[in-house]
Amino acid sequence: MKTLITGAVLGLALTTTGTAYADVPWALEQPLDSASQRIYDDVAASGPGDIWVAGQEAPGVGVLSHWDGTKWADVPLGSADSVELSKVEAPAANDVWVAGTKTKPGKAAVRLPDQLRTPGASAVTAAAETSLVRHWDGATWTDLKRPDVPEGWQPYIADFKVAGEAWLISDDFNTTTFETKPKVERLTATGWQEMTLPPGPAGQKVDPSRVDGTGPSDIWVGGDYQQDGKAVPVLNHWDGAKWQQIPMPGGRDYPSGWIFNALAADGPGAVYAVARPNAFNPTGIPVRIARWDGREWMQLADGPFDEVNAVALDGAGTLWTAGWIEAGHTYLARWTGTEWYKDVLPEEATAKTDGSAVLGFAAVPGTQALVTAGLFSNADFSRTWGMVASHGLR
Repeated sequence: MKTLITGAVLGLALTTTGTAYADVPWALEQPLDSASQRIYDDVAASGPGDIWVAGQEAPGVGVLSHWDGTKWADVPLGSADSVELSKVEAPAANDVWVAGTKTKPGKAAVRLPDQLRTPGASAVTAAAETSLVRHWDGATWTDLKRPDVPEGWQPYIADFKVAGEAWLISDDFNTTTFETKPKVERLTATGWQEMTLPPGPAGQKVDPSRVDGTGPSDIWVGGDYQQDGKAVPVLNHWDGAKWQQIPMPGGRDYPSGWIFNALAADGPGAVYAVARPNAFNPTGIPVRIARWDGREWMQLADGPFDEVNAVALDGAGTLWTAGWIEAGHTYLARWTGTEWYKDVLPEEATAKTDGSAVLGFAAVPGTQALVTAGLFSNADFSRTWGMVASHGLR
């Protein structure tokens, strides 16, 4: 059942809707027993017969699973290195990219800083020596060399996008002090190039956190800076030669400010941006979501969640978000153009598990479909099952 989200805060009033689109149920793409003890962090697709999910099935054991239109099969990663995968991009069947870390077997797991944690996912990650970016050309895997981190630091890739060229947000952190070093990087013919963002209005350093785009001359980077003791979210656009900084629309005040949460490119020159309160525990204050059309912002009604784990446009151009309204299972919500509608994950999985988290979305080119990646879990998180679910694919 789908329900209309009418409230402006969490704990919303809900009414049902009967539109044909809303009645399309989410379908489980992998049975729970085939994905036991897995976590799928991201999903990508180049078409209905080429869908990829990436994650891990144990600390330091990365997994990449592929749908060829008929069946799912795990794909060898081309190296004996211990790895964890957190991102996947698939512009084409012979142009697949994964990102994550090369881990240190036998080393104790590392706690993530609060600002890098994803609700519903693990609070720790395997100790690692360097981040990982690997490319598949349909026949061979190639590593795109990444720098080692200093002793006492942990590599971390916060976001990754391939749109004609590869961009990433790295956010390495100190495992003792939890100091972080976020930066934007772009892959060039000579290697990774750090891209310096424009400063804030008073010269403040902007810390990047999200990247998306449609091509080399249409890249979006979201981040935030500090002003008068509060975080301020800001959007930056790269046109292939220079940056343009775009302040995000304001909203209600919050003592520690607002930070950038998520973004989704909506064709060349347009983008949806999400900001949330600068807090690491639930606030009950809805995220702010707005669309930039290249000239001005259009503010959407308050989102149904106080933090989103994923945001994307499906093949029909409909905006989707995922998060929590209450403890337990993730909800999904789509924007109709005037209202938010709630959706739920397949009951065949939620009835057998205690919690879930959607960690990634991907539109399926050539269709109106959307696919999710994430996890289902039991109450104490001692058991997990990789999540792959689709809307409108079957």
